[in-house]
Amino acid sequence: MVFSLGPTLGVVTELLAEHRMAFERLVSAGSGEIAGHLDEGALRIAAAVDASVDIDHERGRLDGLAAELASTTVEALAIELFASGRFSGNGANYYEPENSLLPQVLDRKVGIPISLSVLFIEVGRRKGLDIQGVGMPGHFLTRSGNVWYDPFHAGGALDERGCEAVYQRLAGRPVALPQKSLAATPPAQILERMLWNLRSIADGRGDAALGRGVLALLSTFPNASLQVRMSWALAQAESGQFDGAAQTARDSAALASGDTKDRITRQANTWQARLN
Repeated sequence: MVFSLGPTLGVVTELLAEHRMAFERLVSAGSGEIAGHLDEGALRIAAAVDASVDIDHERGRLDGLAAELASTTVEALAIELFASGRFSGNGANYYEPENSLLPQVLDRKVGIPISLSVLFIEVGRRKGLDIQGVGMPGHFLTRSGNVWYDPFHAGGALDERGCEAVYQRLAGRPVALPQKSLAATPPAQILERMLWNLRSIADGRGDAALGRGVLALLSTFPNASLQVRMSWALAQAESGQFDGAAQTARDSAALASGDTKDRITRQANTWQARLN
């Protein structure tokens, strides 16, 4: 994946730092706060891997899309957005990273289940409709009340039995849907799942730039693992950001103990020495 970034590496690095700080503030807030700013989280993800993304402009595009749609119910909105063919699931090229980036979804009119669901949630919010994300195993859905909607498959409305049928189709056998699979997914987990999707794509493609942007944000979650934090430190070092890498490693060392703590501290000192 190659983005036309335009700005110099130094500017891109500064922009990434700004997006990382803003994203960290968002995911550190309570669930209610994130719920009202899921669009910002998704757009920060896009901006972290494509420095040309203008978040205010993209928010305006979402505002405009909501304003031009006539729907006043969730069911009608699902029809207007998805059953109409305005937006659809990109089954032919499912693993293209653009499918996970909200501005690209708006441009290309295709996406994967989670990005289309975020679009549905955010357009609905602008129209006063309560739509929640549902991270069912293997597939992402949305729900409103006791009805589930599948934006990837033309926004089809489902009951619990229909959701189980989707799960069984994906599993390829008649297995029971795990308990609580159809409960609403907290907004922070939606953003985290979007990032892990992109992380998998970056690894598969060997795309260091994409991986760096994703790790920058994954490392901000309060529950980020030591492995994720140190992967971010390594990504910083590989891009020449030795001061940042050293600081990330020192912060990570506080979460470790014993030999692991000592190794991380030594690595932090090695990176710091590169600045001299």
